[in-house]
Amino acid sequence: SNDTIADKIRFLKTGPKEIKDRIFKETGLTASAGVAGIKFIAKVASGMNKPNGLTVITPAEAKTFLEKLQIGKFFGIGKVTEKKMHSLGIKNGLDLKQFSKAELVQKFGKSGSFYYHIVRGEDDRSVNPNRNRKSIGAENTFHVDLLDSDLLMRELEIILEILWTRLQKSKFQGKTLTLKVKYNNFESITRGITIKTIIDTKESIFELANSLFKNTEIGLRKIRLLGLTISNEHSEEKTEKSQMVLF
Repeated sequence: SNDTIADKIRFLKTGPKEIKDRIFKETGLTASAGVAGIKFIAKVASGMNKPNGLTVITPAEAKTFLEKLQIGKFFGIGKVTEKKMHSLGIKNGLDLKQFSKAELVQKFGKSGSFYYHIVRGEDDRSVNPNRNRKSIGAENTFHVDLLDSDLLMRELEIILEILWTRLQKSKFQGKTLTLKVKYNNFESITRGITIKTIIDTKESIFELANSLFKNTEIGLRKIRLLGLTISNEHSEEKTEKSQMVLF
């Protein structure tokens, strides 16, 4: 019934907000969220209106949302495929819908079938809330792009504190630290380092992050986002080379 549909839409808009409010109350952290009828659209929506955004795409809005979405934002379409699609005149979802499944399979192999269905909002991949963590991270999108090196280092320390809290709560231990930087033109880069032993103190994270930061254009280009991630989970069964690896 119309009342049932209206109730569901109201829940979509209020439920996530209550979760976001609870996160902020319990941790002091903001969170961006995306809500939609299928996994793919929700994932895209979660990246909109950062920081602290909430984007809801109702089923009635999904068709238009997908048709207007830039092709590079679609799940499973990387830089190489995006370039190929552009060469075929495919700039957004509406352009993609002009191609038949057979044409897409011919041009992109098995992935063509996936593209055909995803642009029509057909995504049957299930949400698995119990996946084993492969990494723990924290990042912050600034309200104003930052250039000052000292200010950026202070922001990095704040992100480190958040990361450290999450590491302690999850008991996750890793040997790789990755620094993410997004410049004000939306170009993103990563710098990473892998060491022999686990990264198990805030001091070691900061020391490694500082060395990675020096390998960016800090102080030369304005930065809108910083992030730190620990990955490469420690296992007693694994044996590592004693060398340090930069990437």
